[in-house]
Amino acid sequence: MCIVNDSGEEVSDRTEGFLWFRGPSATRGYFNNPEATEKLFPRGPAKDGSFAWVNSGDRAYRADGEIYVTGRVKDIIIKSGRNLYPHEVEELAGRAEGIRKGCIVAFGLKDEGTGTEKLIVVAESANPMPPPFKIAAAVTQQIRKVLAFRRSCRTDSSGSIPKTPAVNCAAKKPSSFTLLAGSPQKNLLPGCKSPASAPPAPRAPLAAP
Repeated sequence: MCIVNDSGEEVSDRTEGFLWFRGPSATRGYFNNPEATEKLFPRGPAKDGSFAWVNSGDRAYRADGEIYVTGRVKDIIIKSGRNLYPHEVEELAGRAEGIRKGCIVAFGLKDEGTGTEKLIVVAESANPMPPPFKIAAAVTQQIRKVLAFRRSCRTDSSGSIPKTPAVNCAAKKPSSFTLLAGSPQKNLLPGCKSPASAPPAPRAPLAAP
């Protein structure tokens, strides 16, 4: 395995990058999908009996000989030039009083007006349900402590966010929420936009657990 930057060059320890791997048990590609297969092998197919490098689709870093996966590339939310991982936002939102832990989903929706993404947080409320505006304010406050900008939050009644058999929130894509109450954007509680003067905060240096 190796961890590389955007140019495919291997990075040093504790530097986040793209996780690639190769070996005899790696896939040979997608069935009847040459375009996807080409993207899967960033350095081309195997040659002269060697194994081709496979792009895992994960972000990771190496520390003390161990590899730590930080998230999936396709799940990254790009907000104001920053890469946000859904699980980081979900963990922050879960600290708010009135939210059911493990019943939170964060994702990005493309914003044509700004050229970036809107950060959307969908969360189930606990029983008994506090006033929605208090929940939204609590979630916003928790996210602001770390991310330095505010977004909106919508809440659903207990048990309304679908889950997979593995007990994970199934709705990791915006389309999954249309089954709950229409377009997510139309069901958001009122919130505040990011202050124009606040510059994007850099990601904190990664450290091994």
